[in-house]
Amino acid sequence: KVRAQPAFKNTPIVMATSRTGDRHRQEADRLGATDYLGKPVQPQQLIDTVASLLGKVTKN
Repeated sequence: KVRAQPAFKNTPIVMATSRTGDRHRQEADRLGATDYLGKPVQPQQLIDTVASLLGKVTKN
């Protein structure tokens, strides 16, 4: 529902979950997740993911 709001249409959304199977990744894609991280998430992995996504947003 976040993506349905115009103000958040291009906001990166990172999903962090312990469910890492293909079915769950596909569901995250369907729901509009920009990226998908399996738990436990390493701090540097989260930092790198957010930095990458913010770089993409600021370039657009």
